[in-house]
Amino acid sequence: MQLAVTTPSRLWEGAALRLRQSGLHYDEIVETIGSVLDPQLEDCVAVMLMPGQIDGCTLELFQVNSAARPGIAPVN
Repeated sequence: MQLAVTTPSRLWEGAALRLRQSGLHYDEIVETIGSVLDPQLEDCVAVMLMPGQIDGCTLELFQVNSAARPGIAPVN
């Protein structure tokens, strides 16, 4: 899957909402995905894409990486 983050603040808000719904407080959210002014984009995307519990399975690895295209600097 390839995503282009066009509005980092909206991505952060969606991820923050999901984390709040899971019981995290604001300080824990900022520690997890950065602040709205300096979002950790890979972490925000990971929060949004993280699958729910799968019956009979344990999630062992879930990873989101930034893949910069040639000539385009990655956004962190």
